[in-house]
Amino acid sequence: MYPNEEQGISVLKLRACRYLLPLVVGAFVAVIVCGTFPGEASAAPAIRLKGNGLDIFKFHGRVKLDPPTLGGPVDPLVDGFGVGIVNEFGVIYEASLGAGDLEPRGNLRYRFKDRRAQRGEGTRAGLFQVITRFREYADGWYYTVHVRAFADLSSATEPWMTVFFSEVDGTATVTAEWTPKWYGWRLPLGRF
Repeated sequence: MYPNEEQGISVLKLRACRYLLPLVVGAFVAVIVCGTFPGEASAAPAIRLKGNGLDIFKFHGRVKLDPPTLGGPVDPLVDGFGVGIVNEFGVIYEASLGAGDLEPRGNLRYRFKDRRAQRGEGTRAGLFQVITRFREYADGWYYTVHVRAFADLSSATEPWMTVFFSEVDGTATVTAEWTPKWYGWRLPLGRF
């Protein structure tokens, strides 16, 4: 076999390294690739179909609009808020908040939260959380909304859908082709 035990151990080490090296290098490359390229943006609208009547709808968007302190047409405390999704076959989801449902959080921020919506016991058509705010950017003021809702979204079966949120001045809409995912649908931010 081997001239001496020491040499046998070296050959064994060499053979082990030959088989383990690709695994180690592959794991290292995987860590570098995963750490270098970002995943899908978390702010992108998504529909997670869970099949139990408590599917999840997440949306984040904004529309150019002056705040009420600057004479803007919308006061979330008085006007409430509405959101929905439709496709060519009709309404997939629709919910609204009335006057007084959004609570002021300071600095032109407003929030609604109903933890019972996660269990299907919500009071506003499954709205779990709505966060709105007025924010100034370089080109003016915007009304930003974050929505998370739990509802039966099983009629979201076609890729072309329109998301809308309403305010006094009208309705802001985004109609685009959503991407099918293993969990449901996602609207890539580049399609806004």
